[in-house]
Amino acid sequence: MLSKLTPLQQRFSHMQHVTLVSCEFDINLFTPELFNTHQIQLPSKLNKAVPKRKAEYLAGRVLAKHCFAELNLPYQDIINAEDRSPIWPKNVIGSISHSNETAACAITTSKSIQALGIDLEYDINLKSCEDIYKSIINSSEETLLRATDLPFNQAVTLAFSAKESIYKALYPLIKKFFNFDAVSINNINLEQQKLTLELTLDWSDKFKKNQTFECYYLRFEKSFLTSITVFN
Repeated sequence: MLSKLTPLQQRFSHMQHVTLVSCEFDINLFTPELFNTHQIQLPSKLNKAVPKRKAEYLAGRVLAKHCFAELNLPYQDIINAEDRSPIWPKNVIGSISHSNETAACAITTSKSIQALGIDLEYDINLKSCEDIYKSIINSSEETLLRATDLPFNQAVTLAFSAKESIYKALYPLIKKFFNFDAVSINNINLEQQKLTLELTLDWSDKFKKNQTFECYYLRFEKSFLTSITVFN
């Protein structure tokens, strides 16, 4: 079901202390027995889930298991909390993402890192983009995105993914939900494959309005992988 795993951390300049890997998977080749094959536990709450959801879960956990091995750590099943966020072992910070039939996982044990978030998104199609982009970006962001050389639907996909990455990075620390307007993109550098995100309100006592974060991305044939690392 899974393709060969692809290490990606060397393609991100800010991820020297992070293990990042991705793979493609074929949902049509999924069988429940693959959980036993890979020695991954299927959570009881997923017993009645559709095969697609089970395949996504399995792919993410196989990648996590690989990252643990790369860091010489014993693997522990990464179960989900009630809010569906992964529960990582003590002293491990991680992030898992999947879109269509691609998955990615990033893990670190570095004491210099306090938060890590990745997000994988396939391009939003043109019609859907026109229907939803105003719920993702504000007018200033729209002006910024339309000024780039990216097709607008790709630029909106990148913005969506970057905002998902900052949310996934900070949520484990603050345990609060925020809408897309809680963070704004104020700069995009296509040459460096980097965005600058700014909080538009206080997310917590530690993460305040106007605080900025660097978000790096990789462009694949039809998708983006974004990553945010928050250092101590």
